[in-house]
Amino acid sequence: MVVASGALRDFLFVNLNYQIDHLQRRTAFSYAHSAFQEAVSSYGLGRLTSLKWAFSAGFMAFMWFACILLLRWWGRSDLQRYVSLSFAALVGLSIVLHFVGRSFLPAMEASVWISHTLQYPLPPLILFAALRAFHRS
Repeated sequence: MVVASGALRDFLFVNLNYQIDHLQRRTAFSYAHSAFQEAVSSYGLGRLTSLKWAFSAGFMAFMWFACILLLRWWGRSDLQRYVSLSFAALVGLSIVLHFVGRSFLPAMEASVWISHTLQYPLPPLILFAALRAFHRS
């Protein structure tokens, strides 16, 4: 389920970015999937941008939740606080870098990298590997 969410995220964001590009540049047609175009045909640029932020937050929350469930399943609920604080710190850092990136492009690139990392199945997979590696026998 967690890995499949990465594929869903890719589909949504690729098509969302195609649709945003189409509206921004006022091109003759959009490269977005026809079903996606139909679903968002009444959306303006502002609403698509808001949708992109909402999807980003939603996928980050889903990955955080997957990590929490993994810790509970593994019997390590004692680590939930550290995982939650780590997610919060990385989200905060990404937001700060986003605003710094308006005048310093490498900060914007770092912000996007951190954000994408938190939206894909990487955090739960890393956590799973760490839990297996340090499993108490």
